[in-house]
Amino acid sequence: MALLSERLASPTLPGTEQAVLRSRLGRYLGAAGQLAEAEEAYRRAVAALPAGDDPADTAVAARAEVLAGYAAALLDRPDYAGARAVAEDALVAARRVGSRGRWRRYWRRSGSGRALPATGPPDSTR
Repeated sequence: MALLSERLASPTLPGTEQAVLRSRLGRYLGAAGQLAEAEEAYRRAVAALPAGDDPADTAVAARAEVLAGYAAALLDRPDYAGARAVAEDALVAARRVGSRGRWRRYWRRSGSGRALPATGPPDSTR
């Protein structure tokens, strides 16, 4: 935890790396039962994501990871509408890099009642 805080304090930390580290801090806080703090860490992670549409797979994958974590944190709160909106944004990024396992788990966990089809969420969830 101390090393993570030290890295986050660096003024030269790139936005994508800062976002991923803040997301991991949120995951840790959520696992420790500090749900409000975890949600705040994820909000800061999302805010640290670069605003531009970086075509690099690593930036897109980082965006998908951060948004998926934030959606999970919102589910834990339980803010289902917020979680769904954030998860849909995460799904857009995930499709760009081809990562689908995490999103399938989200849709099952969200209680939508339907399996996620191979092409994406059901039409009624868009």
